[in-house]
Amino acid sequence: MQPASPSVAPPSSRRGPARRPLRNRTEKPFRRNWLDLAPHFSEDRDCLAAFLALETAEVLAGQKPANLIRINNRMKPCGRNLYQLWQTFGPSLLKGTNLKVICMRNAKDGKLLLFYTPRLLKRSLHARKTAAFLQSLGYPGPSNLQKPLDELRRRFQHDTFSMPHEIGLFLGYPLKDVAGFMHRDKQPCTGRRLWCFYGDPTPSLKLYERFTLCRNRMAEHLQYSSNPLKLLQVSRSVPLRGSQPEDDKRKETRHVHTHRRGRPYRGFCSASRRNGVHPDHPLVGPQSKDSQEDHTLSC
Repeated sequence: MQPASPSVAPPSSRRGPARRPLRNRTEKPFRRNWLDLAPHFSEDRDCLAAFLALETAEVLAGQKPANLIRINNRMKPCGRNLYQLWQTFGPSLLKGTNLKVICMRNAKDGKLLLFYTPRLLKRSLHARKTAAFLQSLGYPGPSNLQKPLDELRRRFQHDTFSMPHEIGLFLGYPLKDVAGFMHRDKQPCTGRRLWCFYGDPTPSLKLYERFTLCRNRMAEHLQYSSNPLKLLQVSRSVPLRGSQPEDDKRKETRHVHTHRRGRPYRGFCSASRRNGVHPDHPLVGPQSKDSQEDHTLSC
């Protein structure tokens, strides 16, 4: 009887340990649920602020242009009705933040709200391929952000039983996934998380992991915060990685400065600190290679 062969550790290179194989990413990362945090907030206003901070965590961290959130008109297990809280405190909570909101649907049983940051959304829709795809669907150009949003809202209200599939582009999903879901691309479906993946699933999985990381970090801050409104006001309008228009890539904010010893020092210049957020921002955290890369929430 031959002895069992010892387990072999994954090979490492000079650049560091090997990345996790794709098959190890098939299990969904854990996503924090709002119901686990609701008992921490006794005041109605703080409860709604914490709910919005968690559900827009990716947008607040600058990693997603928008989130689509459904607020149903019913009592939650915590004893509160978020629809009534939104009617009372919603508009006032968004003052002092970079978040904007547009109501896609309004009914007696609840609201469907799109929370977004104008600068991020405009940058995302202004990408050449994305703009051309939306225009092929009948959307106006992205020079005026309000026009595509008005057209999206019109399509939501025209069909009250489903939603336009191009909403994925407004939510920051990859164009290849949105086009594949709409049968405008012949790539096969290769996976699914909050949205369906088409073609190479690696960039989509990395993006999903990044969204999940932002949400879980926000949940950790909310768990130990006594003032969730401050977390709601940390929104930053920062560029999404890989979402810049092709003609605008020369305007990168990351520069190379010369160190006194002659070595190149890579860092964020003062202008990028004013316009964006440091990669070690508390809602983004240190960025690993594996985590560099919607959702419609049913409340």
